[in-house]
Amino acid sequence: MTAGGGLASENYFNLRQKDGFRLVEVGNIIKVDGKYLMLYSVGSYKSHVYKTGVAWSDSFLPPHGATYRKVTMPDPKDVWGSKSAQEGDYLLQSQLPNWPNCAGDTVRAPGVGSLVERDRNWCLFFAGYDPKEKPFGPNHTFNASRTTSLPA
Repeated sequence: MTAGGGLASENYFNLRQKDGFRLVEVGNIIKVDGKYLMLYSVGSYKSHVYKTGVAWSDSFLPPHGATYRKVTMPDPKDVWGSKSAQEGDYLLQSQLPNWPNCAGDTVRAPGVGSLVERDRNWCLFFAGYDPKEKPFGPNHTFNASRTTSLPA
């Protein structure tokens, strides 16, 4: 966590932003084995910093003072540059190849995750960009107005 209290890996713009702005969005919730699993997105949807996080709760609406608990993991190598003991253990991310669950060779900026169970098989649906698509413009963002489908 940063001095301001958030996970450095959830910075909206990049790892070195100074204002600490973070945006958690698209909390899709599903009940799994008696617990409530929320897939959420963090970062900017049209940038490589967008990723899919996971949080758990014992109840759909946690009681007053309680929250969904984000899944985190130790960051002893200081991969996120936060000098933090914990960072997000993301379901999908393409920001840093040396952090778990990097999908950068398959999809860029994976976010807006949803889980569906069908015939005892879990399927993950999410938004993202083709890795061949290059960011453009002065802010190095993806063109969010076009759609691409990846081969199955």
